[in-house]
Amino acid sequence: MLDGRILATLKKDAEAKEEFTACAANSQATSADCLRAKNFANDVSLARGELAPGFSITKADGSAVTLDSLAGKVVLIDFCATWCPACVKDLDYIQSIAEEFDKDHFVLLGISSDGDEAKWKRYLADNRMLGLQVRDGNHSVSDTFHVSGIPTYVVLDVNGMVQMRATGAEGDLRAKVRSLLAKPAVQTASSH
Repeated sequence: MLDGRILATLKKDAEAKEEFTACAANSQATSADCLRAKNFANDVSLARGELAPGFSITKADGSAVTLDSLAGKVVLIDFCATWCPACVKDLDYIQSIAEEFDKDHFVLLGISSDGDEAKWKRYLADNRMLGLQVRDGNHSVSDTFHVSGIPTYVVLDVNGMVQMRATGAEGDLRAKVRSLLAKPAVQTASSH
């Protein structure tokens, strides 16, 4: 996969396509990497961007959320905290995006940097938070994404490629998500 992405960046599309095709056929590739490889083989230009860093974080129910578990969906990551006035101010807007789009193709991933788990859980319950909500109390995922302030929003396409990064109210998140969901059909996790 990495060789294909390097070749794509160098605009050696034929060689990149060969690498992606081989990766997709590799029985040891993860299903997410296989999905990405198929999409990149179909359109090498998709591989030229920034792939989101791999991560794993645990939801309140104990299940894990990983970059690979989100493959095939457009993802809006909301790095936030309950004590952040700007995050609280943006809450209705972010939640309205989660309400608008089909859950089979879009997911909102709220990553809170709250240290107090009980306060965070109360906030989730009081505000009927949509999407996947996780707490990054040790800031490991925030650090992986180089988040230097909150709220920070990162929009990923179906291949896990970063398509937008905004701090605060910069940019139109809804329009970006809408445009990514409107792109021509590519392989998704459910179609592979």
